[in-house]
Amino acid sequence: DSPSPQPTTPPITPPTDAPTNSPTRQPSTPPTNAPTTSPTNKNCVDSSKSFLRKFKKGPPEEVIGETCGWLLEKSQKSIKRICKKNACKNDLLEPRRVCPVACEFCDTYAQNMKSRFYKETKKDGTEIKKSCEWLQDQKTKKQIKYCSITKSPFCYGTAKEICPKVCKEVTG
Repeated sequence: DSPSPQPTTPPITPPTDAPTNSPTRQPSTPPTNAPTTSPTNKNCVDSSKSFLRKFKKGPPEEVIGETCGWLLEKSQKSIKRICKKNACKNDLLEPRRVCPVACEFCDTYAQNMKSRFYKETKKDGTEIKKSCEWLQDQKTKKQIKYCSITKSPFCYGTAKEICPKVCKEVTG
């Protein structure tokens, strides 16, 4: 079987000239403010709970909570400022613990060195809190002790939750 020497008929329709539509100068849809891809940490999701936005000592004591939806309506500058807050009251946690996606706190090594974690409860019932900065300056034996605490009896998280980078260095 050998090919025929020449085609018997030319193509029916000739090819078109250059492309018919020229490229646009602007994107067809404007960019969004929110990220379009999900975080790499699949367990990292914003909660439907409220976080502590504002606390005023009384009388009367005033505790104001907000949601992640409320936070996402703010400017990037406001979100950063609000997410840096490291206080909790009653059942209202810090913004970055309630809204880790909105606060860009999903990285397992994300930590604010000024954030406070539960250290211990004194005999008189006083809850002691310390910062990640404090933890980093402790001897390895103490770091391991505090990074090994698995539960906090009140709204401040454990060292392992709040200071994951420091704890990872000593506990692996």
